[in-house]
Amino acid sequence: MERGRHIECVCGSTFILDGKTVVQDYSEVDGPPPEKIGNYPVERFIGRGGMGDVFLGTHPQLHLPVAIKILRKDFAANEAFKERFFISSRICAKLTSQNVVRVYDAGTDADGTPFLVMEYIPGGTLYDILQKEGPLPPKRVAEIGIAVCGALSEAAKFGIVHRDIKPDNIMVDAEGVYKLSDLGLAKMDVNKHAVREESKYMSDTVEFTSMGTPEYMSPEQGFDAKNCDIRSDIYSLGVTLYELATGHLPIECRDPEEMKRLRWEVAPTDPAVYGVDLPAEFTGILMCCLRKESGERYASADALKAELEAFVRGRKEEQSVRTPAWRTRVLLFLFLLIILALCNAIFFFFHILASKQSIRLPDMLKHAAELPNAVPDETQ
Repeated sequence: MERGRHIECVCGSTFILDGKTVVQDYSEVDGPPPEKIGNYPVERFIGRGGMGDVFLGTHPQLHLPVAIKILRKDFAANEAFKERFFISSRICAKLTSQNVVRVYDAGTDADGTPFLVMEYIPGGTLYDILQKEGPLPPKRVAEIGIAVCGALSEAAKFGIVHRDIKPDNIMVDAEGVYKLSDLGLAKMDVNKHAVREESKYMSDTVEFTSMGTPEYMSPEQGFDAKNCDIRSDIYSLGVTLYELATGHLPIECRDPEEMKRLRWEVAPTDPAVYGVDLPAEFTGILMCCLRKESGERYASADALKAELEAFVRGRKEEQSVRTPAWRTRVLLFLFLLIILALCNAIFFFFHILASKQSIRLPDMLKHAAELPNAVPDETQ
């Protein structure tokens, strides 16, 4: 397992896997990791997601590290799900945005279990960063939102609705680029040309209502995941950005069924309740994403991206105009020093001048007394 990632226990608790944690890569129930998946040598186990296990492998020809996700046995046993898995893999492989985890290959293992080969991102997820650093600055959160919107915008061109946006599914590479991952739950719009090209798309043969993560689902996705659209992803992204900025979910509840009701009936918690002072314009963006009615949210990822970009630009302009506090204090100190120096100079000047005048005055009086006492004759 990779150190620094968060681990979920069977009891539901989560913790950070650090250097002091004693772990095994597998249990007696799981069995050891396979030596190979397809033609890809396996180096170690990385983690486990809702659809299957993920391993670190090596590309046999390029010798590059790759992440290999192998489908869970119960999903692999469903022929309709397997077909959907390969169709979504082929479509996702066409996505070229730098903010999407790239899909390199897909296939079946020796026992017929489907697997997906993806770009390996060693930097961890936003969940890991949130656990280590706590709430992030609004500007950084907005930049994360811009990156995810870029990924969603390109995915929308192929009729893809992600349906499971959360901090766990947003990764950060070594260059600090945010990448949206785990498109395995994605819903494909059969009316899009890219999807119509796949001749046997079976979107109606698999029940999707339980797909996704309850805490991040939109109100409509909790009841009808098959018919949700991009506005559902915008809601989930809003929950994600809210959590990154405050360290809390906008609506907190451990019961998935109760969460479905609360999303419709309870307003998102004001971030100020958690002691977080967010700019009003940024809070407004978050609350627009979290509107209960999908028609009241941003209509597209591009619309949300434009709002976030405007916020970031405004913050940059404000910072460029505003003089930093430390510089203001230094300038004030220098100004006071100059004033003090001028006052000292003026005082010293008048003091010297007064001293000279006090010396010259008696001499002038003495000189006047020695002059002859003559008065001019007015008759002459």
